[in-house]
Amino acid sequence: MRIRAAGALVACAALTTGCGGDGVVGAVGGGATCVANYPYYRSVPELVSASDVIVVAVPGTQEERGIDYGSGSEEDHRVWPLEVRRVLRGEVPAGAPLEVKQMSCSDEPRLKQGEAQLLFLGTYPDTPGMPASLINPEQGQYVLDDAGMPRPVRDNQLRPGMDEVERLSHSIPAR
Repeated sequence: MRIRAAGALVACAALTTGCGGDGVVGAVGGGATCVANYPYYRSVPELVSASDVIVVAVPGTQEERGIDYGSGSEEDHRVWPLEVRRVLRGEVPAGAPLEVKQMSCSDEPRLKQGEAQLLFLGTYPDTPGMPASLINPEQGQYVLDDAGMPRPVRDNQLRPGMDEVERLSHSIPAR
């Protein structure tokens, strides 16, 4: 699924649709209410199919940045540069910068700076320079343990193995 900005529906709101039903994440932070609607994936094949890019990467130092989704006003986001170690799905040119964003007002699990992670990302091909997004904040990121096995960051029942993700990345057609 290619994630495209739906515009500002409510202050600091984002909307995506997907397979398996929706999950809602709500939070209060910095005086702003943040509501986001993310797809919930019931299986690893659904997770892989919904991802434009899947990488093993190490997030760098988080920065705060205003991002304009085309409405003329900026929404605050956390943005991490990624040191990409391996591309499992999608197009990531060698040496090209890859960034991931999250809404600043949310209590979504944050990327862990300096820790290798398996990331399932949606991209914005029609908006040059737009950072990628996790396809779901809880199901789109897995910290790699010392043996290189992906471990969920929160209440996530999906437990993808690296071999499974790599196999599915090559067998499920890109959207």
